[in-house]
Amino acid sequence: GLNSPLPLELSDAETEELLESKRPKMPSLSVSERARNFKEVHLGFSEEEAIIEAKRCLRCELESKPKTEKG
Repeated sequence: GLNSPLPLELSDAETEELLESKRPKMPSLSVSERARNFKEVHLGFSEEEAIIEAKRCLRCELESKPKTEKG
């Protein structure tokens, strides 16, 4: 169906990197800057930051699967 996860093949190093990555802080205007205008408060990510965040999001599937012992 539309909500079925797609199979994703990652190396052990890629999996480890995704599991260790943290959510980046969204750049935003300072409080003093916000008080003087109606500009967007959250400035958004650069293209590179957005790609990294999108890859980090893939780890949701990694965390939702139960861990099994390798035999």
